[in-house]
Amino acid sequence: MLALVRQEPGKLSDISLQIILEQSLSALAHRAQVRRVQLESSVPDDDVFIKVNGGELVQIIVNLLANAVDASPAGSTVTLRARVAGDQLTLTVEDQGSGIREEDLEKIFEPFFTTKAPGEGTGLGLALVSTMVEAHRGRVTVRSEVGVETSIEVTLPTNWSLDQ
Repeated sequence: MLALVRQEPGKLSDISLQIILEQSLSALAHRAQVRRVQLESSVPDDDVFIKVNGGELVQIIVNLLANAVDASPAGSTVTLRARVAGDQLTLTVEDQGSGIREEDLEKIFEPFFTTKAPGEGTGLGLALVSTMVEAHRGRVTVRSEVGVETSIEVTLPTNWSLDQ
């Protein structure tokens, strides 16, 4: 995982999507265990190689998973889904947390905005996700129902070398 995160900024390589997903889930396994939240994944059976900066993609997924785990009550499940269709990678992180209030939805990607208690978050995770996704011609969509769940979907190209 350190090799992925330490990749030079902008350096792209053909990398296994399975490895990216496994490393991302592994990075949050202890946090989820401490909070007594189950991590599940639904990923393509066939391994797919994508041309991305592995460190950046891991950061995106880890930030989404961390927020979902933190928002989830003990005994609940956070699910990571990944699918590739054509030249698009779609990642979805779903939690069973308290949801995001409608008036906060438009603010969640702003730097330093957080609904966490003081000292528990900086409000930079989703801002970072949004910036990285947009830099690679991707998009982030959020669906949330207060008291029920939140689902964040990230769609990115499978080849970031076309960003230029």
